[in-house]
Amino acid sequence: MKRRISVAVAIIMLLAASLSAAPLFQIGGLVSYNKSIADIKEDEGVVLSFGNFSLGADARLTLFKHLNLDIPATIGFGEGNFTIATIPTVNFNLPITPFFDLAVGAGTQLDFVRSDGAWSVNGREFDSFGEAIASSKLVYRAALTVNVTMVSIGLSAVFPGSETFNGGDVLGIFTPSWENSRISASVLFNFL
Repeated sequence: MKRRISVAVAIIMLLAASLSAAPLFQIGGLVSYNKSIADIKEDEGVVLSFGNFSLGADARLTLFKHLNLDIPATIGFGEGNFTIATIPTVNFNLPITPFFDLAVGAGTQLDFVRSDGAWSVNGREFDSFGEAIASSKLVYRAALTVNVTMVSIGLSAVFPGSETFNGGDVLGIFTPSWENSRISASVLFNFL
């Protein structure tokens, strides 16, 4: 009887420790809804057709206790093109409880497209990577993650800036374009 109680207490303690510890590395699947808030308002409601979703992967690396790097990526095929879209962000992670984490951060969007045998990034030739970054926008990210032992379930929203980095409007770079916000959900496996 005492042995069973000891085993049960050890399992509960191990479970509590795994729930409260921030995993060093997380990776898993991602589903992203391609319609922005403006698109939804224009269509007068959420359209749940398969073409409105993108599938991909999400990887998170906890660099320090409250700082992580999140790299979600989706793939797409269409019109003879192959596309990899990613929005890498550096995030401040705030554990609300051992089960819930809130993360806010910023980064930029990178769209890699292979068309006619050549790669481009953000519509620019691959050797013009600096111009591609300059013509992209600052992207804000907010995410809520539920941690359950070795699995985390996350819901995130991205808010692009109103102006590109090279657009000339400094205030517009940092002003979110709320109507172009998008959401995604992920299921992540926790390691370390």
